[in-house]
Amino acid sequence: MGCISRIAAACALFFLCSSCSFGTGLPSEIFRHWVHSYEEDEKGVQVFRPLGYEFPPSRGRDSFEMRPDGLYIWYGPGADDRTQARSGRWTQSGSSGVRVTFPGSNGSQEFVILEVSPKFLRIRR
Repeated sequence: MGCISRIAAACALFFLCSSCSFGTGLPSEIFRHWVHSYEEDEKGVQVFRPLGYEFPPSRGRDSFEMRPDGLYIWYGPGADDRTQARSGRWTQSGSSGVRVTFPGSNGSQEFVILEVSPKFLRIRR
């Protein structure tokens, strides 16, 4: 295969993959940075608000970001209370479920999207 053919094949693969939609069954509102609003949690349901929401004072909050390409980033306090980020991958599980895996971890985390809008996200873990 000549150099031009390899470049053409690579470009075709890039455009094919970039047009793939990893989250076609999930609402588009899920793809943003969500911050845990633990004051609003109730009986197994966790509530999240978008980054920028004005929360009451708190020592720290977990948050996560989901991107349409399958990237999942968890943010939370580290050993010294400074925020640390951990990147993983998400996949859809059923019609409204999400499975998250992190490199070097044998298990996965799962949650079900109960309700999502531009103003809030409710999930069950």
